[in-house]
Amino acid sequence: MQTAHSASFRDPSGRIIKHDGEIYRTVNNSYKEQFDYFLKSGLYEALTKEKLILRFEEAKPELFDKAAEVYKVIKPEQLPYISYPYEWCFSELKDAALVTLKIQKISLDFGMILKDATAYNIQFFNGLTVHIDTLSFEKYNEGEGWVAYRQFCEHFLAPLLLMSYVDISLNQLLAGNIDGIPLALAAKLLPFKAKLRPSVFSHISLQALGMEKLATTSYKKSSNISKNGLYGLNDNLTSLISSLKPKIENSKWSSYYNKTSLYSSEEQNVKMKIIGDIIGELKPDTVLDLGCNEGVYSKIAAKHSKNVVSVDYDRIVIEALYCKAKAEGINNILPLYLDYTNPAPGIGFENKERDSFLARADFDLCIALAFMHHMVSDNNIPFLMLAKSLSCICKKLIIEFVPLEDANAQTLIKGRNIDYSFYTKENFEREFGKVFLIDKTVNILNSGRVIYYCSGKK
Repeated sequence: MQTAHSASFRDPSGRIIKHDGEIYRTVNNSYKEQFDYFLKSGLYEALTKEKLILRFEEAKPELFDKAAEVYKVIKPEQLPYISYPYEWCFSELKDAALVTLKIQKISLDFGMILKDATAYNIQFFNGLTVHIDTLSFEKYNEGEGWVAYRQFCEHFLAPLLLMSYVDISLNQLLAGNIDGIPLALAAKLLPFKAKLRPSVFSHISLQALGMEKLATTSYKKSSNISKNGLYGLNDNLTSLISSLKPKIENSKWSSYYNKTSLYSSEEQNVKMKIIGDIIGELKPDTVLDLGCNEGVYSKIAAKHSKNVVSVDYDRIVIEALYCKAKAEGINNILPLYLDYTNPAPGIGFENKERDSFLARADFDLCIALAFMHHMVSDNNIPFLMLAKSLSCICKKLIIEFVPLEDANAQTLIKGRNIDYSFYTKENFEREFGKVFLIDKTVNILNSGRVIYYCSGKK
C-alpha cells in the first residue's frame, strides 16, 4: 500500500510517499531538468562523499503506478527517527545551520544553489548532520541572489541568536511558527547589544524593516549579486553562527548525579548492571530513554542497540549530552527536548505537516527510570493513564518504581494537600498489569526502588 505523506504537499517538484512501511520520493516532470543536472554536475556525488546528504537509489518502476506528472521515484536511505528543530538543543540547531551553509557553498562550486533552506530538511543520522531533501537544488544563474536567504534567517539565524542572547528555550517559538521565527519578532526580542553587531543588524534588523536591498544581499532572485557576493554572504553567515554560544544557567537536573541522586555508588552500579543485562539480552533496534538526564543509561543502551533517542525536559542536560556524545564519538544517541506531560503536537496545515511526538514514537524499548514518580506524584497522572500512554510508544518497557517514602519522592510532594494513599507498589503493579505483562522485577538492594521489565499486551 502506498500513501502520500502529509508533509510534502507544498513542493511542486515531488512528493514523499510511504510504501510497505518505507519512505520514497517522487521526482515530478517539472523538476526533471534540475534533477538530471544535480546528478550530471557531480554535486550529488560530492555531497554524498562528504556525507552531507542522504544517498538514494532509483525505485523499481513496477512498484508504483506512476502518475503522468512523475518522472522518477527514488528511495533514500531510511531514517530511524524524524526530529524537529523545536526539539533540538542549541548545538544541534547550530550544526544544522552550518551544514546547510556548507551545502550551499559546495552547490555554488557545482553551478547550483539551494532553492530552500528550511530546518526541516536537516536530520541527525548515525552521528551525522545530513540534508534529506534531494529536490532542494536548482541551477545557479549569474546575477541571481539566494531566494532562500530570508528563510535561512527565519529557520536558523533568528532562533540561534535568541537562544544565545535571550534564553536557550526560545527555539520553542518554532513550534508555533512552522515557517520560521518572524524576523520582526526576533528584532524586537533581541537585546540592543546583539543588534549592534553589524552582521546581526544586516541579516535581522534590515530584513525585519523590509529594507533587504540595504542588507548584505537580497533574498530576491532579481538582486543582481555576483557569485562571489554569494560566497561572501555564506562566509559571513558561517562566521556569525560559529561565534554563537548558548545562554546557559544552572538547572535543577543538570547536576543530578553529582548533587541530588539519592543512590549510593553501590546501588547505582547495581542499577546500571540490571539495565545493561536486560538491554544486552534484548538487543533492540530502537530505544527511547525518557528522562535521560546526563545520559548514563542512554550510553548503556547505545552499546546494545542501533539507535537511542534520549529525551528530557531540561534543555541544559540535552545540550550537555549532545556535545558529550559528539565528543566521545557515540554516533547512535539523539538527544531531544521533550516534556512528556506536554509533548510536541502536530503542527502545520490540518496539524499534519509535522507529526506529533506520539505519532512519531514507535520504539522497540522504552527506558523510564526515575520518571514514573514525577508523572504520578508531581503531575497527578494516574498509573493506568501513564501505562496506556507508554504502551502506545513502545513494545517493551523498563520502568522504575520509586516508593513514596523515598527522599526524592518526598521532595516532590512536600507541601501538597493531596491524598497519596493510592501510590503503592501493589497499586502500580495492578494498574500497569492491565496494559503490560510484567516479565521481571528486580529490587535495587535496600533502596526500596524496583526495576520492572514489561512487554506490551497484544
